[in-house]
Amino acid sequence: MQKNKVWLMLVRTLCLLCMPLGVWATPTVLQVVHDGEPNGFTTKVVEKWATLLKERSAGEIVLHYDAKAEADITQAIDDIADGKNVIALVALPIQESAIPNAGALSTLPEQATEPLLAAYSQALRQQGFRVVMDNYQGGTPLFLAKKPLYKPSDLAGLRIATTANPAQQQLLEEHGATPVVLAPKEVATALTYGAVDGAEGSLFTLYEYGWLESARYLSAMGGEPTMSVWLGSEAFLDGLSPAKQELIAETAQEAGLYSQELAGVYTEEIQQELQAEGVQLIGFETLRTVQPDQLEGGLNPDLYRVPTATTMTP
Repeated sequence: MQKNKVWLMLVRTLCLLCMPLGVWATPTVLQVVHDGEPNGFTTKVVEKWATLLKERSAGEIVLHYDAKAEADITQAIDDIADGKNVIALVALPIQESAIPNAGALSTLPEQATEPLLAAYSQALRQQGFRVVMDNYQGGTPLFLAKKPLYKPSDLAGLRIATTANPAQQQLLEEHGATPVVLAPKEVATALTYGAVDGAEGSLFTLYEYGWLESARYLSAMGGEPTMSVWLGSEAFLDGLSPAKQELIAETAQEAGLYSQELAGVYTEEIQQELQAEGVQLIGFETLRTVQPDQLEGGLNPDLYRVPTATTMTP
């Protein structure tokens, strides 16, 4: 009886040893952090990216993702700086305090000398950060208020909820407004109780978080597209095989294209819904759009014109 048990254990061991190596392989896990809603625009883009990676890597690369609170983005940046397996959606320029010795990143590079995001990509890489997705369509900043805003000077004297992005805060201050840094989930309450007079954010953000319940005037006022990128750890990513790095880069670009396509659909649907609900849209006809001759297959694959050498490719 004892001999039979020994033989049975031996047979099981041999069977396990003969199993394909892929069964034993531990997948590479990337933890994705963003501050969007669980069923919102950004989450849908990440879901698309996760599906592409899972299919093409045969499960060897896995994206774990959660919609997080605004405070977690700062923690995510710290984790990336520490070489962890984190990828976060970040609006540039990043706060100087978020990256050690990153004073240069709080000042916009000169567009005349080098494409803007290319300059950031190079500076970020020197600090240990890698731009993983450079063509994400995050939307155009809009201004929501309880009164009509027809020109930037109409912001004077107003308290405007905004992000921790110093460039956005500076823009508000230049027009005489007082920036109030709030997490997206805090803005609706602040508007309801009068803690702020308005808010600045993308169409997707203000719609998904219900900001429009207390303010009914939405103004484009010639807003520029935000520079939102997905950042990862240079040290962590460089530790992966070239094949895995290339696969992450390839699927990130496709997910970025998907974000542009989805943004077009979402923008039209949301605008129609808001107009039907009586929200006054101001200046939307002047919003910047990419011209047809700039598109590839109907979409812009390189939203910020970033040279290949500064992107995810190893």
